[in-house]
Amino acid sequence: MSASAEEDQFAPTRAFWTQYGVPAETQDALIAELLAGGTIDAFDQNAVPVSSRQHTTLEDSSTVATFSDGSILVTSRERPDRRLTSNSVTPDAVTTYLGDCSVTSGAGWVSYRGCNVEATDGIRYIGYKASYEKYSSGNAQILATWDAHVSCTYGSMTTPTVAYSRLQSTSTQSAVVKRVSTWTGTGGNSSETMYLSLWVTRAGAASVGTS
Repeated sequence: MSASAEEDQFAPTRAFWTQYGVPAETQDALIAELLAGGTIDAFDQNAVPVSSRQHTTLEDSSTVATFSDGSILVTSRERPDRRLTSNSVTPDAVTTYLGDCSVTSGAGWVSYRGCNVEATDGIRYIGYKASYEKYSSGNAQILATWDAHVSCTYGSMTTPTVAYSRLQSTSTQSAVVKRVSTWTGTGGNSSETMYLSLWVTRAGAASVGTS
């Protein structure tokens, strides 16, 4: 591949890394590692971030994890509830929309419908839509996940499948749905698994993770 073709291929990746403050020299090193047939720390499920920070926009709430080699992993969840004056269970039904994502609260319940959960490290992307509910009784459930999709700027990824699901929370465990896709580097010289999980605690606190 020519130098200009490589730059075109990785242009979206560089734009993403730059958005989150990854220095140009670090970007060069990460891309060189991939082109040499290796992987980066953000691909490794067992890698421990050296730092983590919250990044909130009008659309979602994200966590940006940075690893020792400078690579990053961003997980995000749409949050229509940010427009509510209260995220508590209320007696009057109120619906707030953010595109296809909405939250409706009523007597003893709050329901989130069609909200995106996503993860990307700049090279690989995985996302899907989810609906879930929490109840004043101290329980929560994931109603459904759908429209799972992946993309990557280098290599290829398999169609994401459900690796594990526990739709109802219990007295000791959160509700969770975990989807998984396998990434393979160009030429098949490296392969890594990418997970995207939605967790909802009994109290209704939702979070997104990659394990």
